[in-house]
Amino acid sequence: MIERAIRLLFPPRCAFCGTLLRREENEICGRCMAQLRFLPPGSVRPPQFVDRCVGALDYAQQVRTAVHRLKFRGRQSIAAPFGRLIAYQVRMQMDEPFDLVAWVPTSAHNLRTRGYDHARLIAAETARRLETPLVQALRRVRRTEPMFGLSAAERRANVFDAFCAEKDAPLPGARVLIVDDVLTTGATLSECARTLKDAGAERVCAAVLAVAKKTR
Repeated sequence: MIERAIRLLFPPRCAFCGTLLRREENEICGRCMAQLRFLPPGSVRPPQFVDRCVGALDYAQQVRTAVHRLKFRGRQSIAAPFGRLIAYQVRMQMDEPFDLVAWVPTSAHNLRTRGYDHARLIAAETARRLETPLVQALRRVRRTEPMFGLSAAERRANVFDAFCAEKDAPLPGARVLIVDDVLTTGATLSECARTLKDAGAERVCAAVLAVAKKTR
C-alpha cells in the first residue's frame, strides 16, 4: 500500500525520455529499452593509464538528452538508474574485486552553479550496487576548456595536472574503479588514472554510462 501511494504521489518516469512508466516497467520505458544500444563486452578501448574500461551504452541522442537533463536541468534522480546500469556492466565484464569506487570530480564552479556533482551521484549508486566503498579520491584543482575541436595533443594538455589525489584517500596499493558519465576523447579519464597511480594506486579501471563512437 505504501509503494502504491508513493507511485500515485510521485509517478515514476523513464530515465531517458521522461514519460510516465507503466506498472510493469522499471526505470526505463519499453520504447527506450528497444531503442537503446547496449555495448557488447570488450568493445571499449581503455584510455592511456586505464587498465580496463567498460561502458553501458552507445552515446546516442536519447542518452545524450538524458545526461544533459542530469547535468544541466537538476534531474538528480536520473543518476540512480545510470549507476545501476554501470554496476551491471561491471559485474558482467570485470571479474575482479575493487577496494574503492571513485569518480571524475566536477569543477568548483560547476559545483557552485549546479549544487551537486553529477558524477558523484552516479558513482554513489554504482558503489552501493557493487557493495564497495565510495571514496573521494580525486579533486579538480583547475577548470578545463571544452574538448570539442581540440587535437589529441591539445586534449592531453588541457587536462594535464587538472586533478590531484586527496591526501586522506587510501590509494597506496588500491584497486580503484573510477566512474564517469560519458567517455568521449578519453583524455580526462587518462589523466585521472595517471594521477591515481602516481598517488600509489596499484590498478585503475574505469566504468562509464555511455561511450562516443570515436573512442571505440
